[in-house]
Amino acid sequence: MLTQAKKIPNPEVVAPTPRKRHTPAFKRRVLTAIEQLPFGERGAFLRSQGLYSGTVSRWRRELEAATLVALTPKKTGPKAKRNPAEDEVDSLRRQVSKLEHKLSVAQDIIAAQKKISTLLEGALATPTDGESSERS
Repeated sequence: MLTQAKKIPNPEVVAPTPRKRHTPAFKRRVLTAIEQLPFGERGAFLRSQGLYSGTVSRWRRELEAATLVALTPKKTGPKAKRNPAEDEVDSLRRQVSKLEHKLSVAQDIIAAQKKISTLLEGALATPTDGESSERS
């Protein structure tokens, strides 16, 4: 009886297939060709090209978005640089508004303390000499 040799698996790792990358010219050709085809023949054309309808729909949306971006007017000239003085002014304005808020809170607390003080003075006031003689 012959001994069977163990089958050794192939150690070579197969590289994954690269993702298809289509040029803009190819995309535009496909989009114009699909628009010219009758509705029933579009699927056969896509299968022959190895494409999916979702891919073509995405290309169509990208083309419309690119067209809209191309038609929007661009602001010419160099970008405006922020003035450091404006940054400092903004920072100081924020600081002033915070301090004004703290001041209003402190004023409210002082007003409440004054009211409490006047109430306590009336309650803790000692009777005068004329009031003590009447009670006795």
